Amino acid sequence: MAGISKLFCAKLHCTCYELGHTWTPSCWGAFFHIANKTFKRSVEIYAPLYILTALIRKRDAGYFTKKMILEILQSSLFLSTNGTLYLGFFCVARNLLGAFYYWSCFLLSGIPASYIAISIERKSRRGILALYVSNLAVEAIYNMLKSRGLVKPISNGE
Repeated sequence: MAGISKLFCAKLHCTCYELGHTWTPSCWGAFFHIANKTFKRSVEIYAPLYILTALIRKRDAGYFTKKMILEILQSSLFLSTNGTLYLGFFCVARNLLGAFYYWSCFLLSGIPASYIAISIERKSRRGILALYVSNLAVEAIYNMLKSRGLVKPISNGE
């Protein structure tokens, strides 16, 4: 039990510049830089995906001119909001607490950023995204346990 309390009370005495946004010392500069880059990359990801899906489903021309563009922008905003707000909450948590605690990175940064981002995405896609992210989380946990030698690798498990 003492080990768990040390995990939750341990501090990292560094700035968010040293740990989070190492390319610029400005939290606001990093926030807007990430917002710009992630939105552009999100459009690059979602535009071909939505266009290809619409072509496969043989959507009419009205969908391509009106609805698809809004869906691309909404999904891109969802993805960029998650990355941008994580960094923003990361800096806010550091400034409010005066240091980084191990629990603050996921509780005060990840959970609110993910909640706000998922509320932006269309309701019809939320379940699919939750399933996809859950799969990635399980894979990440397994790979961490495997790299630390806590579980045996499964032959041909990749």
